Amino acid sequence: MRIRPAFALTALALVVTAGARPAVAADAPAAGYGYADALGKDLDQQVGDALGRAKKYLLASRDAATGAWDPSGQVPAGFTSLAGLAVLGATPREAVADDAVIAAALKFVAGKQGANGAIFSNPRYVNYETAIAISFFAAARAKAYLDVQAKARDYVLASQIQGKEDDPSYGGFPYESKSDPGAPADLSNAQFAVDAAAAAGVDDKGFWARVTSYLGRVQNRSETNTAVVKLKEGDKEYEVVAGNDGGAGYAPGRSKAGYVDRADGKREPRSYGSMTYALLKCLLFAGVKADDARVQAAVAWLSKSFTVDRNPGFEAAKDPEKAGQQGYYYYLLTMARALSAYEKSTGKPLVVTDAEGRTHEWRKAVAAKLVSLQREDGSWQNTSERWEEAMPLVATSYAAQTLAVCQGRL
Repeated sequence: MRIRPAFALTALALVVTAGARPAVAADAPAAGYGYADALGKDLDQQVGDALGRAKKYLLASRDAATGAWDPSGQVPAGFTSLAGLAVLGATPREAVADDAVIAAALKFVAGKQGANGAIFSNPRYVNYETAIAISFFAAARAKAYLDVQAKARDYVLASQIQGKEDDPSYGGFPYESKSDPGAPADLSNAQFAVDAAAAAGVDDKGFWARVTSYLGRVQNRSETNTAVVKLKEGDKEYEVVAGNDGGAGYAPGRSKAGYVDRADGKREPRSYGSMTYALLKCLLFAGVKADDARVQAAVAWLSKSFTVDRNPGFEAAKDPEKAGQQGYYYYLLTMARALSAYEKSTGKPLVVTDAEGRTHEWRKAVAAKLVSLQREDGSWQNTSERWEEAMPLVATSYAAQTLAVCQGRL
């Protein structure tokens, strides 16, 4: 990320302050645990202890023979990269290169690479698996796998949807096929691909311009999003157009949080937390400046909606509390990575000022919440089964990575 000067944002923004010090660098020593600048001494100790318990749980749940997590499941390459990143985040940087568990996981993941560079176990999730594998290799700084990482990077770059710029999926990334209109590119796939590209140091201006174009079509900001998507519900067809709250849905004209019915018969996709943080992070990684109106619109929605208790944006659901637990640990990880990227883009730490004027030190808020939710065996588990978070492996991998981001390790 380029370092940008600090600036003042609009009301309900993520307010840059001088009241806290920036997080320490990711390669800072972890002894003791050494991240009090980010969290304060007591919480730093609690987070370090929680990461130790999480690592112990993850080590006990892996397959020692293969070095993999969930080796007989549907996406072992993806799950191994996901858990491997969590273990890496819980390991002192100076010990990563000699860690046998991380080495075995890297070897397993590398062994899943195909001739075209993709790394996957299930073709349905080829983008997810390849992208998270790239992030794992990059974080491990494993010189032995530079060629593997480069081939995977080239696969992801080549998988970006190009062609006609009026295609709603233009600039995005597919699950499996670029030509399946029933499965358009979505922001979740995009954020994994963008994470991988950023971790791999991709500087292709055309690539990032296409990413930015795609992001424009998922943001609820009609000034820059003029896309019209036609969807059918039963026998009725609707036109879905952008709203103006600055947040983001799942894909152009689509939202997992539902829709707002307008008086003119059109619909607007509801913005929700995990995708709006994904939007913010991807805009910053694409080189959009923090004082850009698109970024300011996103942070305005996020500030107004700030919470560490649920994935916000599902308030219109029949059971808002239950709906808000969908993708909860994914949400917290995306939040942490997005706000960390925002701090890097401004060169300053920040606190969040919400709609009620209350301020939140986001690292402390996220870290304290996760510590409180850890189970006795060191794992985390979501009460919601959606998006695989009822699997302790998935929830624990997300939670441990999030704590590592909060400390400054990842």
